[in-house]
Amino acid sequence: MLVIADEAGAHPAVDGAFALFDFPRPEPGIVSIPTVVEALYVEDGDYFDKHALIFDAVQNLALDPQRSLDLIGSIADEHDKRA
Repeated sequence: MLVIADEAGAHPAVDGAFALFDFPRPEPGIVSIPTVVEALYVEDGDYFDKHALIFDAVQNLALDPQRSLDLIGSIADEHDKRA
């Protein structure tokens, strides 16, 4: 799990979670978008490509694995101090 720190500000995936299912071409990829009651599955090449760009941008903003774990640990420690 990678974390985007608050300092990064708004990011391209701020609208919500999604998952990508990529398949060998010529099959189009699928974008899965979870909702409260179901998941939407969109099988459209352009839609997939747009979400792949968003995914890449988010990965570039995310902290590396160790820094992500460190941030999660420090937030957990702060929470424990307040409890």
